[in-house]
Amino acid sequence: MSKRSQRRNRPNRLPNSQAVQPSRTTTVTEVRQVSQVAFTGPLPPPAMLVQYNQAFPDCAERIVAMAESQLAHRQQLETSHLSNAQRAEHRGQIFGFLIAITAILGGVYLIDTGKSTAGLVSILSTLTALTGIFVYGRWAQARERRRKREEVRDNQLPLPYEQEDRSDK
Repeated sequence: MSKRSQRRNRPNRLPNSQAVQPSRTTTVTEVRQVSQVAFTGPLPPPAMLVQYNQAFPDCAERIVAMAESQLAHRQQLETSHLSNAQRAEHRGQIFGFLIAITAILGGVYLIDTGKSTAGLVSILSTLTALTGIFVYGRWAQARERRRKREEVRDNQLPLPYEQEDRSDK
């Protein structure tokens, strides 16, 4: 046998200190607790504001100032939106009036020129359309008021005396 073949056939032996020991199975148990805090509204609860102040000085004041700024911005947007809506509604009323007067005067002109049927149709259809728009507008307003009333009622927290009345029944 040559030296090469002897090396190939020789078992790979390690010194005793490096000998492979049988493995032991170790079980590691890790317990994690995760908590989550949620709040509604622009400001966190007071206890959390105190914690913010402990972590970053004057942080609570900055958070409150940010909420106040956001509130002022939102109120300005709502005021602007209402003002624009009122102007658009007013313009719509003016244009509707002008169109109605034009149609009625056109009907009167048609009647005056001997086309009484076309004139009456023009006048009556204009008046019918105006009446329909008025009735539909009132109906839509009543429906919106009813929807808002129900929304407020559903989201409203019961008052303490209401809870007592309910428990007595």
